[in-house]
Amino acid sequence: MLLLLMLYGGFSMPSEEAFNSINNTPLFKWLSETPLHISWWLWASVVVIVLLVVNTIVCTADAIIKITTKTGLLLRISAQIIHISFCFLMLGHLLSSIGSYHAFFVIPKGGILKVNEYTNIHFKELQYKTLSGYITDIQAILLLNEGNKVQEKAIAPNRPLFLEGLGLYLKDFTLFPEEKILIELSHEPGAPWALLGAILFTGGTVSLVLLKLKDRRI
Repeated sequence: MLLLLMLYGGFSMPSEEAFNSINNTPLFKWLSETPLHISWWLWASVVVIVLLVVNTIVCTADAIIKITTKTGLLLRISAQIIHISFCFLMLGHLLSSIGSYHAFFVIPKGGILKVNEYTNIHFKELQYKTLSGYITDIQAILLLNEGNKVQEKAIAPNRPLFLEGLGLYLKDFTLFPEEKILIELSHEPGAPWALLGAILFTGGTVSLVLLKLKDRRI
């Protein structure tokens, strides 16, 4: 069912302008502002995922309760850890769908971005290395002003800066006619839960594979 809904959405999205803003808006905010005849398949997908999560929780709890012997305990627990990781991943996506935040800002050299009442970011300069006329490495030097405290920080395309629950990402830059940077401020409240789910999934999967290989050798 979920696959059919996603398949329908994949074909319908390009024909609807409303989907142009879906990547920059929290999912449930977007759903609340979009007509139902456009977003119905996403609402249906959310319902199906909720049912899957509830079913996973019930089945996992039932499986753990029914474990009465220590024989194959680690093997059984590994499978349940994978199921639990799915629930944490869905929880992370749910929280981000409700309260995520993404905004883009162009800041010229010497410009200031006010993050909140107490924090300002001052774009000091771009530092870069070249080889044969091509830029091989670049970073933006920022002055982070938090009240009376000023710190110098650097961000690069693969090195974001995290502050007060926000991620600060360098998305683009220009050197001429003046230095400018395009930065993204991003807040993902579900990220810690999704990370926990990913760690549990990896651990459970590796443990399950190793234990099954061990059983075959025996």
